[in-house]
Amino acid sequence: MKVLYNEKCPICAFEINQYKNKSEIEFMDCSKLGNKYLRRLHFISNSNELKVGLDAFIEIWSRSKGYEKLANFFSLPLIYHFASGAYEVISFILFYRYKLTNSFNENL
Repeated sequence: MKVLYNEKCPICAFEINQYKNKSEIEFMDCSKLGNKYLRRLHFISNSNELKVGLDAFIEIWSRSKGYEKLANFFSLPLIYHFASGAYEVISFILFYRYKLTNSFNENL
């Protein structure tokens, strides 16, 4: 199992650092893999099943000591529906901010 996340995003890195010592998951920086991986969190299972966004978080939480209840809560249909929408908005804002900051830094 592995998770692809943008280590250069301070919010993403902070969040992932909470899970690193609480699970058996391998966490990989995807900041150089292209836009496909930068906007959303990606979870790849041992059988190569891909989960993206909130589904990836639910997989991480269900496999991280102390976060199992969070996975159960966000899996509830009504909560899942609203949280998925919120995740998409937040991830877009973070991605856009990251791209603006990176393009600004590349032009210096």
